[in-house]
Amino acid sequence: AALRAHPWKFATKRITLTPTGTAPPFGFAYAYNLPSDFIRKISIGDDYLGDLRLTHVIENGQILTPSGSSAQTDTGDASTLYLRYVYDCVDVNKFDSLFIAFFALKLAIKLAPKFTISPQAKRELKDDMIDVEAEAKAVNGQDAPIKRIQQSKILTKRRGLPGGIFATKYTIFDS
Repeated sequence: AALRAHPWKFATKRITLTPTGTAPPFGFAYAYNLPSDFIRKISIGDDYLGDLRLTHVIENGQILTPSGSSAQTDTGDASTLYLRYVYDCVDVNKFDSLFIAFFALKLAIKLAPKFTISPQAKRELKDDMIDVEAEAKAVNGQDAPIKRIQQSKILTKRRGLPGGIFATKYTIFDS
């Protein structure tokens, strides 16, 4: 759960997947088996925005994609799919020190009911965990350069996503 909660840099892998021999019965053209150590998808495609552009679904240990997806290799070959994901990192030597602090506090909170601990101590553990988690995620996010995502307000509204420059039923006009 702690690894799945955030795309930790120390537990990130890149892999190229090849489709299985059997296409899904309907809706998608390709099925790719997920790696056995898969915990969470970060992106699909050769850039960080691939998961925003590609229609896909994860079902039953597979990624299903349509034909002609943007996540294929630069040659347009549908035989490969780029995947960045959080893996089940079991080598504690790779753990970031802030992740270790966060994980220890999370574990302490889970184990607290098994021991006689005052409610005040439990609250302090939770408060400490929230602070350490925020710091760990912030520092982890600084390990890579910032990628600016530019969005069109018109296209965002057209796709039915929140935001945009158009009035909604909740817009209040001053007279």
